[in-house]
Amino acid sequence: MLADNPSNYWKDTAYTRFISGIPVTWDTTIALQAKAGEYLAIARRNGNNWYIGAMTDFAKRNLKLSFDFLNDKKYTMTFLSDGLNADRHSADYRIDKKSVSNIDGISIELEKGGGWVAVLVPEK
Repeated sequence: MLADNPSNYWKDTAYTRFISGIPVTWDTTIALQAKAGEYLAIARRNGNNWYIGAMTDFAKRNLKLSFDFLNDKKYTMTFLSDGLNADRHSADYRIDKKSVSNIDGISIELEKGGGWVAVLVPEK
């Protein structure tokens, strides 16, 4: 569900394409890190793809996430994270890609009220 004025999504098609590509049903759900009322990082699988989401309350924080829940394949991870100016402009974000496996991890910076989301697709 994209809860906003539909016209706003036409202004930023890269963001809309990324968010609307995330499924709404899951085969597996794993809590990676959480503290009630403060932050959450969760991994969900749909078919062969994994989706990871993280968010924080109004405290800036750094989360270190392990990918040890993945099988032994390599994955292309496309991720959307808070941008350089997200502390002053909440709509600032960046989209990036990297190759990861179950022996890797990532450190993510979450701005106040910020979030992070990734899609992991097995490499062929």
